[in-house]
This record gives sequence, C-alpha cells and structure tokens, in this order.
Amino acid sequence: MNYELCVRRLLPFIGRVRLRALTPEHIQHAVGKLLDHGLAARTVRQVHMVLRCSLKQAVPWRLIASNPSDAVKAPRAERKEMRTLNEEQRAR
Repeated sequence: MNYELCVRRLLPFIGRVRLRALTPEHIQHAVGKLLDHGLAARTVRQVHMVLRCSLKQAVPWRLIASNPSDAVKAPRAERKEMRTLNEEQRAR
C-alpha cells in the first residue's frame, strides 16, 4: 500500500481542516467524494484505514481527544460470486 498516495487522495477534501476541528462529517464527505470520483471501494477503504491509523496515534499524543474516523464506516468491496467449472469444462 502506498501511504503517500492515500494521503494525497485525501488532501483536496480535508487538507485544510485543522486537526482539532476534523469531524466524522468531514471524513464521510471525503469518503463519498472519493467514491464519486470513481475510486474502487477497496481503494477508498485503504485510504480510510491510513487516515484512521494516523488519527489513532494522534489520540495518545493528545493532539486530539478522540478519533473522528471511528464514527465513519468505510465502504465494503463488492463480493463476486465464485465461478466453478461444470463437468464438461472440468473434463477438458
């Protein structure tokens, strides 16, 4: 995973928000915009994870009182049905 790329994807949406002013609404808006821009749910989930881990570290450092990303659900990747071979395909 490219952490720098994840951060660059977030910057247009939350880059100007002060850390202490960051809310779940800001993060949810960013997640929605990333999906609207055509990023896959799995990619947006990775971006959310990088942000969440970063904010988690900010709590014990007392930069913020709580992690606002905890209140935001990351999108789930679509599960595809597994395709199995039929008898004829298996015989070939």
